[in-house]
Amino acid sequence: MEGDLEIEKTIKYFSDFDYIGTGMTSLYRKMYRHELNNGGRDYRVGIKIPIYMQELGLKNVDVRLNDRVKFINPYGDSDKHTKEYNQITTAWDWKKRLLNEDKEKMTTNLVNRGLTKGEAELFADGHSSICDHVIDNKDSVYILKPSCTLISYGIKE
Repeated sequence: MEGDLEIEKTIKYFSDFDYIGTGMTSLYRKMYRHELNNGGRDYRVGIKIPIYMQELGLKNVDVRLNDRVKFINPYGDSDKHTKEYNQITTAWDWKKRLLNEDKEKMTTNLVNRGLTKGEAELFADGHSSICDHVIDNKDSVYILKPSCTLISYGIKE
């Protein structure tokens, strides 16, 4: 099982928030390609595993997608909501508002990962707007986050 971050980063949903409008999806892609082209991690390896399996001689290679979706429901069980809200906001670093110093550090890091300064500032603003939205609407925001984990399998004869 392996994730595909290019798919994963594009399919988040927050009620009453325009995630696509942040422009972060294309910036993630640019960072991934920059890292891959410079000898770094391949963030799309998950989608390539069945090909590697076939090329290594496995038979009956196939793939399915894990259908688990994190659904943070503010109107469901209160304890479950609190636990899952805290988990996802911690995992995705949405648990605190970004100060100017935080945005400057993020911008510098993103420039080092292949973005221009303007793109990095746009990304930091997008991340900050997500943080603000989930913090301001903790008790009413729905968050849906599919795992996008590919499960590849085959038979070794």
